[in-house]
Amino acid sequence: MGALSPYSSIFSNTQKELTDLVSQGQLQTKEERGNFVRSKGINLNDFREAQAEYFTLQKQGKQQAAEVDAPGWMAGRIALGAV
Repeated sequence: MGALSPYSSIFSNTQKELTDLVSQGQLQTKEERGNFVRSKGINLNDFREAQAEYFTLQKQGKQQAAEVDAPGWMAGRIALGAV
């Protein structure tokens, strides 16, 4: 696991903002999405790893997805279509 957790508020906030910008058509290419993540001071590989874990947790069930979507739910863990 990378240095970013899908349970962290940093990931949750960035994932939500990224999703919103993509759905609004403001980030259309993989490069634009990667640049957005880096502009938040987040290592792109760490974000991709956290995003993969996030999508896996979403597939496992709504209760776990709700926990993941609650920023900072698991504060003890170290603090994103794929980027």
